[in-house]
Amino acid sequence: RLSSSKRDTARQRPRVSGFKRGVARAGEDKARVLAKRRIPR
Repeated sequence: RLSSSKRDTARQRPRVSGFKRGVARAGEDKARVLAKRRIPR
């Protein structure tokens, strides 16, 4: 049970971190695009 629980946590952590990182990157990209569009206007 210990090995299985450790494997579950190890698998869940990278998935959550990767998902959060992807969302953060997408948010930054959108913010940068909006800033670039707002500056010329």
